Amino acid sequence: VLNALGDRFDRLPVLQHALMRTFDAWRAAGATGPIDLVHFDTAGGLENALDRDAERALVGLDAAAVEKVFKRLTDTDSNGRRIRSPARFSELAAAAGIDRAKVEAIAARFEGEGRSFVHPAPDGRPEDPRLDISHESLIRQWVRLRDWVDAERKARDSYLGLVERAARYS
Repeated sequence: VLNALGDRFDRLPVLQHALMRTFDAWRAAGATGPIDLVHFDTAGGLENALDRDAERALVGLDAAAVEKVFKRLTDTDSNGRRIRSPARFSELAAAAGIDRAKVEAIAARFEGEGRSFVHPAPDGRPEDPRLDISHESLIRQWVRLRDWVDAERKARDSYLGLVERAARYS
């Protein structure tokens, strides 16, 4: 496990999640004998545990609404890196075209069952808390989210390019 972790400090949340799901895999296998590499691999290891768990969280939710919520919770910086972009529940509901109850259900699913992929913060407005992705590792490791963020960036860049070209011909 330590060899897979390497020396990158940003992998600690990934390690914590993989080990938690490794324990869950051991329990699901009968909780007998030592926790072993087979349980770690079943959980997805360092490379896939977050992705698998995020996909499980998505089951039963409106995938289009989840996509819109997470696209609003992410952005890309000037270097093209995928980053967090916290937003209030009211902003997420407006961006996704859904009611606040659905935003709360999405947040609960991605925060519950040991996930803590997102977290709400009252941030001075408890009636409309701010929701944030807990760590950029989710953005890097959840393949579907990476794809959503990349597609959003491409669409934004195309739009801005179109606006720039239109401005030259006005």
